Amino acid sequence: MTNTTAKTRPRTTATSKPGGRPKAEQPRDKRLNLRFSDAELADVAIKASAAGLKPTVFAREAALGHPIRALPSRTNAAAISELNRAVVEMRRVGQLVNQLARANHRDSAFVDFWTEIGRDELQPAIKQAEAALAKVLGE
Repeated sequence: MTNTTAKTRPRTTATSKPGGRPKAEQPRDKRLNLRFSDAELADVAIKASAAGLKPTVFAREAALGHPIRALPSRTNAAAISELNRAVVEMRRVGQLVNQLARANHRDSAFVDFWTEIGRDELQPAIKQAEAALAKVLGE
């Protein structure tokens, strides 16, 4: 049984356009296989990552003597450290809030502490985290 509803148009070389990527003047169609030890391959991968390149592109550029520059680092270690401290503080306050919530559900007399926790503990921790995150993202 043939499908007569699907019409196929024969492709002729005179009227059809070539598809795909345009041909380069000097296509890279030759291969060179290299062997690396685990340590060497890890070193190449680290250097390629620092340059923002794939390891194969990095190896080709290095083999041809092309200059390879590392991407500028966008991280500020001090800002990241400050953000980590803010996260630790937020975690501490979160644990305190959890303990108070549990006590509250057990009908303990800790209801009065919610205002203190919000005012004295939680608000400063949130402001610290916001400032640290803004510092990291602003870099």
